[in-house]
Amino acid sequence: MSADEPYSQPPIDVGLGQGEGRPPAAQSSIDAAMAELSGRGPLHTAEAGQRPRRQPPAPVTTAIALVCIGVYLGLLIHGNGASTETLLKFGMRMPGGIWDGAYWALITPAFIHYAGLHLYFNLSALWVLGRFMEPAIGSWRFLAFYLAAAPLSASFQLAAADETGVGASGAICAIFGFMWIARWRYRQFQLVLSPQTIRFVLAWLVFCVVLTYFQILNIGNAAHFSGLAFGVLVGAIAIYRDRRKPLGAALALFVAAAVIPLFWAPWSPYWLGYKGAIAHRAQRFDEAIGWYTRAIEIDPSDATSMWNRGLARAELGQTEAALADMTQAREIEPRIGRHED
Repeated sequence: MSADEPYSQPPIDVGLGQGEGRPPAAQSSIDAAMAELSGRGPLHTAEAGQRPRRQPPAPVTTAIALVCIGVYLGLLIHGNGASTETLLKFGMRMPGGIWDGAYWALITPAFIHYAGLHLYFNLSALWVLGRFMEPAIGSWRFLAFYLAAAPLSASFQLAAADETGVGASGAICAIFGFMWIARWRYRQFQLVLSPQTIRFVLAWLVFCVVLTYFQILNIGNAAHFSGLAFGVLVGAIAIYRDRRKPLGAALALFVAAAVIPLFWAPWSPYWLGYKGAIAHRAQRFDEAIGWYTRAIEIDPSDATSMWNRGLARAELGQTEAALADMTQAREIEPRIGRHED
């Protein structure tokens, strides 16, 4: 690498980002558990031999399912539905885009599925649970619940993994959590949530953490557990009227915890690199170097921050340090900073 070649490369964009990257985490940890539910449907009865009456309509549940199917078909038409470029066209945003203010992109991933099995299992779970919960609380309340659960779970996933993930499972876990805690008030919930099914779903959620830890599957566990917690809190508020004040305070703290990472995430190398890029573009090079350095301290393999720090140092005339940073960045990621044909 020549002495003057690196300096012609612009800072790596950590805003909206158009790179391929790996497919986002699929919010799918509840899928297999709900596959068991979808196969048995209403035969999980609270009393032996009891069979449920015909379920009333669930228009919101149906509409959500149809939107998910429509988005999936759109991804198929565009070819590679798992590519970042395609997902961006259908409402997903990279973390920098969300931090820049595209907060609506916390909701849209709940309608995006890029794999057929992922879509099938999620919609099976949504249909089994939604057609019980929606008539019980009303369609408008169910819609509000879903549209609250989706961004909250996506925000926790963003805070934990620097991505929102895709799929409806965060919201589905919230539905499960509500029905789990509220099944003694809404007895019909027991028709689909037997004690055995509840234990199976919870065990599966824990097992998916193991799968993610050993890098067997990239699963949005933070979205699932935060969705579950949201559903449990809302369900508890609905049934424990004498405890609504402390439960309401807990829910407010939970929402605040979901909002904070949208503006402040100093534990995240991605966020630190994003802040560095903002300072870099504004030609505040010393400040940018500080942000990049903090990102590298947390993640020494962060080639993007390493490369960008080299660019900032080059602007300040720190040639030797700049070349050292950029050489190390290329050792981590050989293609970084190179123009692609």
